[in-house]
Amino acid sequence: LTSIFSFLPHYAWNFSPDVFSAVLLVGALVTLPGDRSPHRGRHLLAGLLLGIATTAKPSFALAALALPLLVGKPFRKTIPALALGGMVPVVLWMGLNQHLFGAPLTTPYDRIVHFTDSGIELHSNREDFTESVWRGARDQLIRPERGLLPTSPVTVASFLLLPFLWASEKRWALYIGLTSLAIYLFYSSYTLWVTSHWGNRFLMPVVVLGVLPLAAALDRRRSASEKK
Repeated sequence: LTSIFSFLPHYAWNFSPDVFSAVLLVGALVTLPGDRSPHRGRHLLAGLLLGIATTAKPSFALAALALPLLVGKPFRKTIPALALGGMVPVVLWMGLNQHLFGAPLTTPYDRIVHFTDSGIELHSNREDFTESVWRGARDQLIRPERGLLPTSPVTVASFLLLPFLWASEKRWALYIGLTSLAIYLFYSSYTLWVTSHWGNRFLMPVVVLGVLPLAAALDRRRSASEKK
C-alpha cells in the first residue's frame, strides 16, 4: 500500500541520498534485537548503518534521538555499542570534511557553487532555513503536487492509525511518532523542500516509518476477523 499510494516510486532511480539513507535507516531498525536483548554485535551494526545514513544525509541524525526507546537492556551494554557503531562513519566523515573544507562540520551542503554575472559565489544550505515553521508545516501537508496529502495519502492515513500501534507496541509507536515529528518540523523551515520533483523527498523517512502503524491496524483487523 505504501509503495503504491506514496511518492516512493517516483524516486526509485533518483540521484540523491534520500533513497539510500532511508534503506540504511530501515536496515538499522531491523537489525536491533526484537526482544531487546543485550546483543552487542547487532547494536554495533545498527549504529554503523545509522551512522552511514547520517553521513549521506546529516538530517538522519534526528532518527537517533529517540533510539534508546528501542535498544536492548541493560543500557550500559547496548548504548555504548550503538554509539560506537554510529561514531565510526561519522568520525571518518568529519575527517573528510576537515580535509576538503577545513572544518569537520563543514559539508558539501555549505559549498554550493553559483555562477553569476559577477563571478563565482558560494552558498550554504544552512541559509535556506528561513521559512515560517507554521507555514512550512501546513504546506508540507496540503500543498498541491508537493504536500503529503496529495502525493502520499497513505502516509497521512498511516499516522492517523498510530493508536493501533500504541496498543500493541508502545515503544515503537513513541519512537515513530517522535522521530517523524522531529524530521517533519526540521524541514518545515527549509525553503527549498518544495523543489522536489514529485512529493517531498526530504520526508522519505516519515513515509517509510508510516508503514508500521498501517501494519498494526491491518493486523488488528485480521485478528478481529479470525475471532469471528
